Amino acid sequence: MSPSSSIRLVTTTTTTTILLLFLLQASPSVQQAPVPTYQLMFDECPTPEKLHPCTCLPESRQIICNSSITNSNDLRYIFAEASSSTQLKFAHLIFANSPLEKLVSRSFNNFHFLALTIQGHYYLSTFEEGAFEPSNQGANTLKLDGNPKLGYTNESVYSLFAAVQTFTRLSTLVIHRCGLSFIPPNAFTARPGTLQQLRRVSLLGNAIKTLYGGAFNRLPNLRNINLSGNQLERVESGAIRLNAAGQCTADHHQYGSYEKLFYTLDLSNNRLTPASLNSTSIRVDCSTELNLSNNSVTFLPQSTFRPLFGQFVKISLLGNRLDCSHCQMAWLLKGRYCPAYNSTIHYHSLVESVCDATTLSLAAFKAKCAAYLLSSAASNTGNSGGASGGGGTNTSGGGSTTTLDVNEEQQEAMLLESEADLLQCPSEGPNSGANCQPPLFTVILLNLSALLVPLLLFRIAML
Repeated sequence: MSPSSSIRLVTTTTTTTILLLFLLQASPSVQQAPVPTYQLMFDECPTPEKLHPCTCLPESRQIICNSSITNSNDLRYIFAEASSSTQLKFAHLIFANSPLEKLVSRSFNNFHFLALTIQGHYYLSTFEEGAFEPSNQGANTLKLDGNPKLGYTNESVYSLFAAVQTFTRLSTLVIHRCGLSFIPPNAFTARPGTLQQLRRVSLLGNAIKTLYGGAFNRLPNLRNINLSGNQLERVESGAIRLNAAGQCTADHHQYGSYEKLFYTLDLSNNRLTPASLNSTSIRVDCSTELNLSNNSVTFLPQSTFRPLFGQFVKISLLGNRLDCSHCQMAWLLKGRYCPAYNSTIHYHSLVESVCDATTLSLAAFKAKCAAYLLSSAASNTGNSGGASGGGGTNTSGGGSTTTLDVNEEQQEAMLLESEADLLQCPSEGPNSGANCQPPLFTVILLNLSALLVPLLLFRIAML
């Protein structure tokens, strides 16, 4: 091979490599446009005399106020004196352990904070409208901790959420040990344009008993809800509706499996029973981890939990007193054969509990639950009237041993019918097949390779 031929070969190979790298970098699936973020250039601390009795830490740009403040208007006056009508920007406000009963409008005057922590105020029960202005236009974190009177009355609860709804860039909301007994309807959605960046809500250690319809709704970036350690007994229809506005489809390569889950819902350590939820209490549009550990769930109603598996869903039921032989647990034996893995995935394998393949007995269900199986199959096909007409059969199905005109093979088919229309194989995206096409840049590269490789081989042969 002559030197000039070697040079031509290297040039051709280099050109092909550069072209492939260019396509990879240009592809929108690989290189995302940067997400704009709100950044603050923090100011210098005011002189101690101006901010007294609050203090400012110059290294961290934190301002700390405590029990020395006994009057709401005094709090506003202190910050007005320190700012002298000039907007000042700081990283964090920590206001703790005062005897205040309310925060008045513009409590912190012209001070902007990226994060606010209000904690340990035993008597605090009311936020006036605009209490957090102007920080509500730029803060990304609000933490309310150990303020037990914030949930003392209905008026206090609505006052709290009215204040929360004024934040436009909030990404993390923490309300711990504030005595909340319920989450009201549309708690986060009453004001258009606010809370659209909210990503995490933690409500640990309150006394929440009810999530009302629309409690968590219209929050396109919400990914994590933690309601652990409450007294939750009821989740109304439409209480939790998580819709990521197409993010799940865009990130299918990352979240289209059971390995990495998009949403996290922690309802552990509450008082939930099988009757606490219904088929529309929780609606999600992407892969989800649902933690129901340490509740009072004794069985999983098919009508409530089976629809969740339209997405990749994992459920934890550890610490519940489950009746693994309850007839309404029979559906957990159903599965779907996944050719790509040469195996069958079952519902029970996606539910972490004491009920597994060894305790969910097919034979026991066939002997005990014939009536339930028949009525369930009939209701699924819309022929419940015909199902109950088989000779005066009792189809209540809770645990009866009624003899029906259905043979053993039919019973087994009802128990083990394929869930191809719902249960997801690991290689498939949400709604099975909707996102199974390869990304556009992959198609381009494959087509380009099909054209360039023969050309490259031809050039080599000509050398």
